[in-house]
Amino acid sequence: MLLILMILISHNAWADDAYCVVFWNNPQYWKLVAALKIAKTSKQIRGRADCRSMKEDAKRLATIAGDVAAGIGQITGPIVEGEVLCACDLVFEEEFPAQPLDSCKLPNPNQEVQMEPGTYVVVNESNDRCIDVSEQDPSGHKIQSMTCNNSSNQMWRISREEKDHCFILKSQQNDMCLDVADEDLKSGGKIQAVACNESDNQRWLVVHAPNGYFFTSKRDNLCLDMRSQEANKSAGTIQQMICNGSGYQHWIPKQPR
Repeated sequence: MLLILMILISHNAWADDAYCVVFWNNPQYWKLVAALKIAKTSKQIRGRADCRSMKEDAKRLATIAGDVAAGIGQITGPIVEGEVLCACDLVFEEEFPAQPLDSCKLPNPNQEVQMEPGTYVVVNESNDRCIDVSEQDPSGHKIQSMTCNNSSNQMWRISREEKDHCFILKSQQNDMCLDVADEDLKSGGKIQAVACNESDNQRWLVVHAPNGYFFTSKRDNLCLDMRSQEANKSAGTIQQMICNGSGYQHWIPKQPR
């Protein structure tokens, strides 16, 4: 019964004993996702059923698609069935509404992120900038990406809740929590700081990424994301997006200097 309750990620669990997130720190998995997206665009696959039917020949399909995609690179290692099913679900995710998570606990303890409670700056891998509470917003709600400066605006007290294994990020500047805006539960939706209230909007599943960690909202299972068009802009937008494995979604908590 416990196992059934734990199979709840919206990129559907591929087997009885694992989440799709077990693949997220594997760069090859994201190459497979990118290749299947190209296969979808070229109509080699037209839906989840087509994609799933290709699982036994997924390496061939991924290689064909990868050959015409600059920057994806070859998929060289073996591909297991679970990778294909999870990648397929992710490719067609936009056709289905995001679903909330019941828990941030992973079935495999080896996949759990071990992060000591404490104060951190949270740096984006793509631009080396920090999650920042804007000084220009008197309400203290606006979240942005700024050059790291070790100010209290960029320091976050990160803790983990025992009851569901989710992480909470509380600003040292104003004691508000990093929050998914309730009216914006979609890809591209707003991230803000609001009074801490123990809601799922403020609870985060943290998963190993190729560089750093993914922060995935318990509320809607979307990833904390640096808007790519504003990555090098002062006060760039931080949002939530369908998880895609890019460096814009890799976050590195660091101890303040």
